[in-house]
Amino acid sequence: MITKGNGSKVQNEVLAQIVTDQSAKWLRLGRLFKKIELTPGTEYYTYLTQATDINDAMKNGELGEVKPIAPGVSLQELNVRTPINKTISINTIGGVLNISENIADNNIISLNDMLKDVSSMIGNTIEKETWNLLNNNSKIQTYNRATSSATSLEHVLNAQEKFKDKAGDMADLKVMAVNYKSMSVVKDELLKINQDVQAAEDIKSYYALDNIDLLGTAITDGGSEIPAKNYVGFDPNNPPLTYLYSRTKGTTIAPLGPDGDIVDYYPVIEFMRKDIQDELPKYTKLYIQARVGFMMNKPNYCIKGTFRS
Repeated sequence: MITKGNGSKVQNEVLAQIVTDQSAKWLRLGRLFKKIELTPGTEYYTYLTQATDINDAMKNGELGEVKPIAPGVSLQELNVRTPINKTISINTIGGVLNISENIADNNIISLNDMLKDVSSMIGNTIEKETWNLLNNNSKIQTYNRATSSATSLEHVLNAQEKFKDKAGDMADLKVMAVNYKSMSVVKDELLKINQDVQAAEDIKSYYALDNIDLLGTAITDGGSEIPAKNYVGFDPNNPPLTYLYSRTKGTTIAPLGPDGDIVDYYPVIEFMRKDIQDELPKYTKLYIQARVGFMMNKPNYCIKGTFRS
């Protein structure tokens, strides 16, 4: 089989940018979490985690106490929590498009539509997996709206307390991601009590999301994967979940974000092109994939439940 290889670097980067931008549009909940790029070729990622929560360890004396020592005295031996190993597989999401020579050379609109279809599938798959992991993790504490008459303000206040009981002094409940329908209910409640809707500008400017500030917690549209009456809350500075992306040697990824910079939450989408010359009709194979793992190493820094009745 004769191919032209993957030498069209500029064109590949343009197509990779289209793929990545479209995938990122599907990450409503996903854009609230950080990403880490692993060493290229990584298939499994092993990390250390603690079986005992730090706050519980401090309260029950498992860590002991660090005492000031006098000059010339040796350092004391410390008791620490014993970490355990956990391994995450890096899975591949994507596929191959076979594009006829006519479409590749003359019909850029159809080509873009095909690329966006694959990109949407990748982004939507990452978004669904994110919600499934958060919703089905039994270690994440649940707090449901107390009564049907409770306001969103009351619920946020109580959820902040419940979150702090679990997360301790290491984190605060700064974001509660809900469905856009729940966002509308919150705005309606605030309108009825003549309460101003204050935008959470810091989060809004970074994540480009619709946010309102309730008692120091940003209520944000987490996308349609979250059921209308549910929520998930956490501290973006101490996220319960992190995306782990691994690259494959020889592939192209999008070079820039929409403002000329790499965007922290943008998925790492790999792109490779091969033009097949010795078959009729001639065609192009476009390989499009994301190699991603989901590390949930801080489930105690998360809270979930029903946001309204």
